[in-house]
Amino acid sequence: MHTRAIVCRDLDGDKLPDVIVGNDKQASNTDKNYVYFNNGNFDFTESSQLGASTTYAIDVGDFNKDDIPDVAIGNYNDQSYIYINSGSGQFEKAAVLEKNYVRDIKVVDVDNNGFADVSTALDKNGLNIFINEVGKA
Repeated sequence: MHTRAIVCRDLDGDKLPDVIVGNDKQASNTDKNYVYFNNGNFDFTESSQLGASTTYAIDVGDFNKDDIPDVAIGNYNDQSYIYINSGSGQFEKAAVLEKNYVRDIKVVDVDNNGFADVSTALDKNGLNIFINEVGKA
């Protein structure tokens, strides 16, 4: 694998840090991004696959306010995505952020409305901020 990003966060509510690994899909292989759920005692189960791309950045936030952490994936030279966590080890691709050269991604509530927003740092074009519209009437 060609790992470029890693985040440790409790994704399944068991109070144990799970691991999200972002890999670089090289021309000669099919590296994918994975979630490894922590079973305790240094034992992890590979559970979910979060696309295959050149992932440079990962962050976690609750985008739909269901108290279950979701995942934002920042890709270089490919679409970047938000994946909604079902809470049972499955993630559904829910939003396309952009197709650009994302070097870093951060989840933060920019407009202070209680919903997670996304900021991306780009290789050549500065940054973008994506405001979560889920909570808007």
